Amino acid sequence: MTRNISRLLLKDIAASIGLAPEVADRVVFTGNDRLPSCFPVTQLAAATIGAACRAVADLLEADGLSLPVAVDHRLASLWFRFSIRPQGWTLPAAWDAIAGDYRARDGWIKLHTNAARHKRAALAVLGCSATREMVAEAVAGWTSDALEQEIVTAGGCAARLRGRAAWESHPQGRAVSREPLILCDMGSPRNHFYHKSLQIDV
Repeated sequence: MTRNISRLLLKDIAASIGLAPEVADRVVFTGNDRLPSCFPVTQLAAATIGAACRAVADLLEADGLSLPVAVDHRLASLWFRFSIRPQGWTLPAAWDAIAGDYRARDGWIKLHTNAARHKRAALAVLGCSATREMVAEAVAGWTSDALEQEIVTAGGCAARLRGRAAWESHPQGRAVSREPLILCDMGSPRNHFYHKSLQIDV
């Protein structure tokens, strides 16, 4: 199942950037390991790596060198999850101490407080100190929609957590569903990625 989803995503990617549809049949996907997610994150990782490798292999084939392309789901997951290994120093925490999911009166909300200005905005709206306990207590007094709007209006970053059906009926969810997987602007004079004679804006 994991491999089938990766192949379907690769077909979408190929179609979006002008690669031949049979590209997906020229990439071998191996392994079934995947990152814990309700979305196909590992499969997307494998498909994008497969598309990039296949494009390079096609360029090499133009010079007479034929190379097979195989993508391991476990390795793709590792690259998407963590690819920096510090030498002689320690990575800072990935998340701010109060960033995360909190229960509001009517559901859950995610506060993104990694940026200092976002943290200040959230705390100003909540009117509390920067501890998880105080933030949780303050959030519990709000409805998730109202808190999301207030924090965003104050210059912060917050999002009510929605189930799939609620997201698909939300204006932003509907807008995203109409977007292609990859959007290529063929006429832009800005930076371009070239694949053979194809010019793709990135």
